[in-house]
Amino acid sequence: ELARTEQLDNLTTTGLIEIGNAFFLRGEYAEAQKRFEQALEIAKVNKGRRGEARASLSLGSLFVQRGLGGKALPYLEPALAFYRQGNFRRETLQALLLVGYANEQQGNIEPALESYKEQLKLAEQVNDTAQQAHTFSAIGGLLTNQGRFTEALEHFDKSYQLNKSLGLEPKIGYDLLNRGSLL
Repeated sequence: ELARTEQLDNLTTTGLIEIGNAFFLRGEYAEAQKRFEQALEIAKVNKGRRGEARASLSLGSLFVQRGLGGKALPYLEPALAFYRQGNFRRETLQALLLVGYANEQQGNIEPALESYKEQLKLAEQVNDTAQQAHTFSAIGGLLTNQGRFTEALEHFDKSYQLNKSLGLEPKIGYDLLNRGSLL
């Protein structure tokens, strides 16, 4: 509130996003959405492009979490464009994954797969092994849902190998479960 009354708009936007994230993590989606929308509005009014992208990404993530890919895409796509243009790699990786999930939820399989592949390529460029594993798993899930089991198994195997190299035991368990369900 102090940031708002003192017209410290970047702090207000950031604060609202962080409060929204806290509600999001607690599963209080209506409250999270309200905070993200407030942050987005303040960022737009004050032409805070990075704050606008963060708020949009947060709203898109919320909608993806709730299975509302169609509502997510109008927020995710401008955020992704901003992050690409500014060469924000971490945020671009996150946005690409969410765009993939949102497209998959909408039944837009080819755009989802393209988003995942672009995300995988970027994760390889920045040597983010954990993100690579996560993306291989996401692609495996998409291919499984398409009945492309042999291809899915290859992706789950890659995810397993990467997670094993990192020692990520919980992820290894999911990889084994995914692989086992296809055998």
